[in-house]
Amino acid sequence: MQTRRRISRWCTTTAAVWRWITRKRCAGPGWAKLGAEQGNAAAQIILGTLYENGHGVEQDFVSAYEWVGIAASSGNTAGAQAVLERIKRRLTAEEVAEAEARVRAWNRDRR
Repeated sequence: MQTRRRISRWCTTTAAVWRWITRKRCAGPGWAKLGAEQGNAAAQIILGTLYENGHGVEQDFVSAYEWVGIAASSGNTAGAQAVLERIKRRLTAEEVAEAEARVRAWNRDRR
């Protein structure tokens, strides 16, 4: 029950942030990137989704996988796994390896 409530709260918060970002497309990617670079897992998933859909940024599935993968590796697996699987279906094995290498580099640099 605790986990379900936590996932529900995360989804509600992420959905609200996502609605705000998509309304402010020109500012959204910048704010999402700022939050993502500061380690905010919700911002990392949102930034990955922006890259996945090409909202305010050039569509880039490797960067999308990278940012969502960073969120997942920091313990935010509730929302990230489904998004990772969706993005992974659009990547080659080499692109997945590149994105996962970026995630490892991010984690290594943050220690």
